[in-house]
Amino acid sequence: MERRSFLAAGLGLAAFGAIPALAAAEPFFKRYKLQLGVEAYALGNNVLKDLDRTLAEVKAAGYGAIEIFDFATFDAVKLKAQLARAGLTCPSGQSELGAAVDLSKLADGLHTVGADTCAFTALMSQILGEPVNWSTFSAEQQQKLIDRTADDWRRAADFLNEKGAALKQRGIKLVYHNHNFEFAPLGDTYGWDILIKNTEPGTVYFQLDIGWCATAGKDPAAIFSKDKGRYWSAHVKDIKASTPVNYVLHQAVAPGQKDPQMDNAVVGQGKLDWPKILAAAYAAGVRRYFVEHDDPNRSVEAIKASRDCLVRIVA
Repeated sequence: MERRSFLAAGLGLAAFGAIPALAAAEPFFKRYKLQLGVEAYALGNNVLKDLDRTLAEVKAAGYGAIEIFDFATFDAVKLKAQLARAGLTCPSGQSELGAAVDLSKLADGLHTVGADTCAFTALMSQILGEPVNWSTFSAEQQQKLIDRTADDWRRAADFLNEKGAALKQRGIKLVYHNHNFEFAPLGDTYGWDILIKNTEPGTVYFQLDIGWCATAGKDPAAIFSKDKGRYWSAHVKDIKASTPVNYVLHQAVAPGQKDPQMDNAVVGQGKLDWPKILAAAYAAGVRRYFVEHDDPNRSVEAIKASRDCLVRIVA
């Protein structure tokens, strides 16, 4: 073989061999063709009062999808039109699932806007066996929540199985979203583990809030890896190293002030290992990723900065 032909062949083989490496070096969301969304709560408590403005801000920050909280309170037909005007999709809606919520109406509304998932964010009433109001959640109730028994958690799992089965019949996936109290030690286990072991695969899925999981002292990547196939979505939230390991839910703070239980950070500006976490999340089955912030980072600037970081991460 002539030297020129030999070199050409060698370069060709080198280039061919480099293809997998180049593909692996693509950013995570581009490589897996995943849409990055935002949880509306990341922009504040009152953002749903001027939803057109909120949707426009989410779109301008570079997102294509939004998860709406308090979904059951919306006129789904009107919401569908608002989403279309903003150029956003709504694949998932958060909702309470108490007796006051009509599951058929909720499912119909989710289908109307093109959503296939309902995220349930709080089992406090079911675990405590008493009504809980977010705005008046007392320190005494918080401690009772941490001190629950395995039977309390199994009762909560039964509630999820019941609601998950009802929503599944209506074509909707149920995902349960954690905070930090689900990881409070309970002998050699914790509530989150009991929920996963006592809920029906294919009927109840889970949405890991990565920031709250880490606040409880757990490695989110290890939590994802422990129960592959049970996760469907995730809230992408970073925390600073100054966050103390704790299991106490939010304390009331003035708008814009830091919650002492979680020193929230813009993604990439905290302590979490995002390449490791995103890879573990995908391997566990997560296909929906919603950026969320707690105070003091609930702003358009923060969700844009988080997105700008995430779209560059190789995992």
